[in-house]
Amino acid sequence: MPTRNINLTDRYDSFLLRQVGSGRYKNMSEVVRAALNLLERREEEDEAKLEGLRRAVMAGHEAYRRGDYVEVANGAGLDQLFDNLTEQPSKP
Repeated sequence: MPTRNINLTDRYDSFLLRQVGSGRYKNMSEVVRAALNLLERREEEDEAKLEGLRRAVMAGHEAYRRGDYVEVANGAGLDQLFDNLTEQPSKP
């Protein structure tokens, strides 16, 4: 396994010491690996959300090009639009 040297702030050093001291982790390397696993998972989730957003934007753009949209002139119209959307049964 590769070895890396990192510089920590006092805050993170204390955090690592507390985690090892709690008995949940055997050493600081385990704490860092657990943190990196969480970061990796979060990055993957964020990328999946961004991809979903990109697809939604493209679908909205295509709907707009087809003329499949509703114009709303004011806040009351927007409220009515949302009320209508929430009253429609969801598609399976």
